[in-house]
Amino acid sequence: MFSTETKSLPRYSGAATRKRRRDSRVQRGWAFCNSCPRKTTMKFHPECYVKYVHYPSQLNEEALKKTCFQKPLTKDQQVLEVGCGIGHFAQQFLLPHCQPCRRLVATDLQPDMVRFARERFPHEDIVYDVLDIATPNLSPFLEKYGKFDRVFSFLTFHMIQDQKTAYANVSKLLNEGGECLVLGFASHDIVDVCAELCQTDRWKGRVPDPRKAAHPTFNFNRVKSASQVEAEVRDTLRGTGLECLSCDVYDSGWKYDDMDSLLDMFLTTLPFRSTVPDEDWEDFRTVWAEMMFRKLSPSPGKPLEVKFSLYAVHARHA
Repeated sequence: MFSTETKSLPRYSGAATRKRRRDSRVQRGWAFCNSCPRKTTMKFHPECYVKYVHYPSQLNEEALKKTCFQKPLTKDQQVLEVGCGIGHFAQQFLLPHCQPCRRLVATDLQPDMVRFARERFPHEDIVYDVLDIATPNLSPFLEKYGKFDRVFSFLTFHMIQDQKTAYANVSKLLNEGGECLVLGFASHDIVDVCAELCQTDRWKGRVPDPRKAAHPTFNFNRVKSASQVEAEVRDTLRGTGLECLSCDVYDSGWKYDDMDSLLDMFLTTLPFRSTVPDEDWEDFRTVWAEMMFRKLSPSPGKPLEVKFSLYAVHARHA
């Protein structure tokens, strides 16, 4: 027998309703990372990301060109990209660099990114698929594709909490003598400002905190030297089955003509729209502009420069 009793729903005041909506937005913003703390914890939207893809692609290409791999690839070998995003770099840069190879398997943690890549950047020599590089069970992926002679990951590892497992999985995916290149952010002005904003009374708990997304060794506010960052990266690699051939830590930056151009890029690509309500968006953008101006301290008449540092790890299967 089923009861026909109707339970009354709780009544909320206007303030309580707004709080419930705000909490729901924050939960959605972090649902991606809370479901599994191993995974990349910032969810990017492919439609927004594609407009600005040339910025990271430039960094990726520079790291790729600077790396001296020990063995050339052959037409019988396959390569893997971890964190391919929308597939632009895989199709436009990575595949041409790796030819002649049998195929490029380009993977991402986000299924919507993989679907977007298949639709927008297809190629007969590229297979797009979903992969969590920090998974405790790599067997299904290995059974499906086998091992690889090169593994690449660009601007992804700094957002992986369990890097030890991720690097160990890279080793498991490599053939004997196989090599990998991992490029990650060690510090970033935008991340520093976001972390500062998350501590303010107005926005604390209302937007995703990058300290919960970035790897624990991320160099917030550049308090660590390049040698300290390098030592931490090398320490993370120990015991993973990878031999570190080189680890370069270096500074770089992006320049913008004005604050609107800068904010248009970062507030569009980062997942704030899902957590900040429309009625608060202009205030949110204004606070960002004020904090960014203080952080960058631009000279009069000069472009705004967002500074960051990167690490590039070249390793091989030990």
